[in-house]
Amino acid sequence: MCKKLLFFGLLILLLPLSWASSQTYNYDVGLTGQDIFFSRPLDEIVELQPIRIYARIVNWGNEDVSASVAFYTGGELIGTSQEISVRAGGLADEVFVDWRVPTNDFYIIAKIQNVNPGDQNLLNNEAQSVLITPKGDMDRDGIADEYDTDDDNDGLTTDQENQAGTDPLNADSDGDGVNDKDDFYPTDKNRTVETVVAPEPEPEVTPEPEVTPEVISQPEAETSAVSTETDREPIVPDPDRENVVINPDEVAHPEIPVEQKLQVASRVTAVTIEPKYIDWGEYQYTFTTDDSAADVERMSFVWEFDDGFSMKRNGVHAFTRPGTHFVKLSVDGPYGNTISDTAVISVPFWSLSNRYLWIIGGAIIVLIIISIIFLRSKKDEHEG
Repeated sequence: MCKKLLFFGLLILLLPLSWASSQTYNYDVGLTGQDIFFSRPLDEIVELQPIRIYARIVNWGNEDVSASVAFYTGGELIGTSQEISVRAGGLADEVFVDWRVPTNDFYIIAKIQNVNPGDQNLLNNEAQSVLITPKGDMDRDGIADEYDTDDDNDGLTTDQENQAGTDPLNADSDGDGVNDKDDFYPTDKNRTVETVVAPEPEPEVTPEPEVTPEVISQPEAETSAVSTETDREPIVPDPDRENVVINPDEVAHPEIPVEQKLQVASRVTAVTIEPKYIDWGEYQYTFTTDDSAADVERMSFVWEFDDGFSMKRNGVHAFTRPGTHFVKLSVDGPYGNTISDTAVISVPFWSLSNRYLWIIGGAIIVLIIISIIFLRSKKDEHEG
């Protein structure tokens, strides 16, 4: 009987260790920065052209979940949130939104939201793409300037315009309202069509009169033909039939607003979590940046802990259970991006500050005392 009690006590003592070492998540969906991609390669993204943004969502948990995914850039929502449902142990789910590329550099942020029935790991619910610089497209024909042989879209290649002495970046080099390709004098704003000069007519020749030997007569007065020149006016083009050139400034040019959140130091690109130990499971949470001039207390940030607690200031948080815990810090960046860092906090089971250890130890002591009393009573009965 005593041996059974001792075995039962040791089993109770070892159960927390087994629980702490095999901690898993039943509900865990997430993505990484590599799971955000586009319908065109990064080096072929052209400004003001339509593009499709994709995100790949993976279920690492043990249960099926449903959620929604939202895409952001510069703090602005792109399109609408996309619904997903991912089977545990199954294939990843992919969602997308359509968008028009801006003229400035940009990030894409994908966030997993409204997870049902829940998500026990919040550290992988948000990811950010690399910084993307779109290719320039001056004539808005969808071809990047570095590959476009006709940058002003006037129908003449750059080599042809260099030979003609026209501006390869201006469809109407002389500013006379006629496209360079249709202008016979593309560098003369006073002329646009070829001047046709009519040839002068040849003079008419009158034959001399015949002279007979019998009659001598005075020759008739020669009548010289006077040639007249016919001046033909140059052809004047009909202004109604000239090609109409659209002013490039009148072409629709959607402005994509970029809202940059105020931050004390705009040069911050990285943050580092610096937890300070206070007591068992309890830490003071602060962080530093790679910009020594930045005042972290005046930045916009949020702390997230895997036990569901969060706070928007530096402070103290205590984990009540032993094991490995995750902490995430998210700081609003100067370009609508998020600068983040994660830390792993280990709360040891074998610590005098662990109340669970005291409870188990007390239970073992009680079991030992009971066992001793039981053995003595058996011994007394045997001697009696």
